[in-house]
Amino acid sequence: MTLGLAAVGPGEAEPLGRYLSALVAARGCPVHIAVAFNAVFLGYDVGAGGYVGGPIELGDFPSVSLGDATTALPVGAMVNVRTGAEAFPAEVVYKEGAHPLVDTANWGELPAWVSGAPGNAAGPGEVTTGEPPVLRERLVIDTDAFGHGLSASPAQLQRMRRKGRWVDPDGHVLLNACYDSQTAADLSDIDFYARFMSTTGRTLLLSPLAPAPFPTLLAPGTGHEQLESALKGVLRTLRDILRSRNDLRMHGDYAVTRRSYAARLADDGPLGRTVLEHLAVNVARSAVPRARRGAVPRPTAHHTAVGPALRALHGTEGLFMGLAYPTVVSHANLLITDYVRSESDEETGLLDNGVYLRLDDAWQSGGVWRAEWPGEARTSGGPNEPGGRGWRDTLPQDPSAPAVQPDAHELAAADEQTHAEVAPPWLPDDSDLGAVEGLTVANSQIDWTQPLRLRHILDSVLPLPPAVAEGLKGTEWSGRQVRLELDHAGHPLPPGDSILMTSLETDGDRSRLHDVDWPLEFVPGMLLTLSWVRGGGAVRARTTLLNTPVLIDGEEIRHRFDPRVRTRDTAPGNTWAKDHGAPDLTPKARVLRAVRIMGLLDNFGRALFPAERLTEAIARTSPGQTPLPELAETTHAMLAAGDLTEEWGSQEPSGKVHHPVIAGQPKIRLLCYTPRHADMPSRTPPGPAQPEGRHPTVGHRVHGHLRRIGHLDHQPSIEAREAYRRDRELWGLIGSLDIPPGYTYVLEHRRGS
Repeated sequence: MTLGLAAVGPGEAEPLGRYLSALVAARGCPVHIAVAFNAVFLGYDVGAGGYVGGPIELGDFPSVSLGDATTALPVGAMVNVRTGAEAFPAEVVYKEGAHPLVDTANWGELPAWVSGAPGNAAGPGEVTTGEPPVLRERLVIDTDAFGHGLSASPAQLQRMRRKGRWVDPDGHVLLNACYDSQTAADLSDIDFYARFMSTTGRTLLLSPLAPAPFPTLLAPGTGHEQLESALKGVLRTLRDILRSRNDLRMHGDYAVTRRSYAARLADDGPLGRTVLEHLAVNVARSAVPRARRGAVPRPTAHHTAVGPALRALHGTEGLFMGLAYPTVVSHANLLITDYVRSESDEETGLLDNGVYLRLDDAWQSGGVWRAEWPGEARTSGGPNEPGGRGWRDTLPQDPSAPAVQPDAHELAAADEQTHAEVAPPWLPDDSDLGAVEGLTVANSQIDWTQPLRLRHILDSVLPLPPAVAEGLKGTEWSGRQVRLELDHAGHPLPPGDSILMTSLETDGDRSRLHDVDWPLEFVPGMLLTLSWVRGGGAVRARTTLLNTPVLIDGEEIRHRFDPRVRTRDTAPGNTWAKDHGAPDLTPKARVLRAVRIMGLLDNFGRALFPAERLTEAIARTSPGQTPLPELAETTHAMLAAGDLTEEWGSQEPSGKVHHPVIAGQPKIRLLCYTPRHADMPSRTPPGPAQPEGRHPTVGHRVHGHLRRIGHLDHQPSIEAREAYRRDRELWGLIGSLDIPPGYTYVLEHRRGS
């Protein structure tokens, strides 16, 4: 997990989740994670239907128009659409590739190499170098995002579509997006939005008129890289909260309401359930060769782009205008995903006709699905996790051939996996727990984030992404010692603990630094931000302080952490050295250990475990110890004390456990461990004694902010003016150092303490 989740517990996430659900329902189109951030940060009014206030200067928005060659814009960018005489503000709510080789007239067929291709791809296995990429893209804009007073009228929009000069007939903006580098062109939507907002859109983040200017949520003096990293963390937090909502469904980074999807399935029109199901079946059949007498069928792979395939359906003219297009694209991709999950074999992943169907490219033309015949049995990954096989299959296989930059998804998947024995079906798959996140590959440096695991400390190792390991092996540092530089925020380490001499170790497809003598201050679950400068012999790892320390299960946490790793790796009995054996644990600790180590994890560190498997789990997590004779009594006492709670889940016939309940599957009772979060006690001097029967309040931090007083005919005090000037200089906010007319400045303080 990244910045934000560490400080947002289930209590805080629930009201935010309710707002996001209401936002998705109110926008009437799929809501991207970046658009969700805009809504939270700038205060999108669900009732009024727009950004009716906040730090929005319409004149600062970049302008776009049909056919432009302009600087690339992310989903979530706010723009002005030029129409000749005037411009209309709008928000980019959807973005996709519009490659000229995608056949819009023949059911979305496209050359295989286009699917999953990098930004500088020029042909099958061919890339261009030297010039920044220019990509053809479709932007779907919401002209009502800033309220009806600023939006274009229906008559104006209709006239713009009819003329086809500023938008296309569907009201979308097709343009040539100019990226400043190959790395930028291959960034995910989230990472590109974070880079855009920390550079081009920085004025919005730094605006003092924002409810909480972004830099004030970080440490003073935060630089560009830290600002971008923090924004990525907040975006991933919003993604996790959106994914946890039972009333929403996610296609990639876009959220739609289950109600809108159900309405699509109940529709019998030209884009209703029957038609979309036929589309899914036809996509799957596209790879099956036609039987010919005396001919041996050859293996085939067929790629279909969803957007053009939908447009080729009969009777759909005029049904893709405005926000309707991303909505039907998301629904169609969800339906194909559900079709693959329900119709494919659980053990092989193949459909009945022997086809292996998976999403290959999530960005190009509404999503590209790859159908292979005959398919190879593969069950790793979900059907909607892009594989990029179309492009990768065209790359040269000869090791002596010129190297091509690896796909970003391949690099991000690097991490170690250990499987000592065949796991029971109810045991969750933790292969991605502690995996590399936010991998950024640049020409000069590689950056990534990963949590520190208990096994890393016990084995004295640090796993490395393949790109870093390959870079170290290809330099003069191959076979020599590699320096590991540790920077523990807020707690300077002595030289002997901050600079460690290690060496590179490679085992198959796994690489790591070994002989890492981790300092005692580095504990399991702590989130590390790492970097390696190309050609150098040093890897740098640093921790980051939380804005406000928290108490979890009575332990003070001061640094960013991964809640899931903390639940697993700090379970009772997990602190002994690996060669000393497990200590004798109390019955309560053994139950808690089993639930935390073998339970199904959610993004907030909760562990949910099937109650009927508790005896088996205790035997597996506490080997060599006698069985618990009073297991039922112990569990009942823990439920009564609140150490555990009960939830309902469901179970597949294979034994795999799900939470929340999946319709059509048998319900089972789950034991739930929830980390107990608490704010740090206020450090204000003790006041008078509390009256009998009342409990002291903890209080919370209120950031410095502007307050409107113009309607009261009041003026800000000299102290407020000086404090505003001082805080603006401290946090590096933009604009004048004087308080805006009609406002005063409220200093940072604690409320309720």
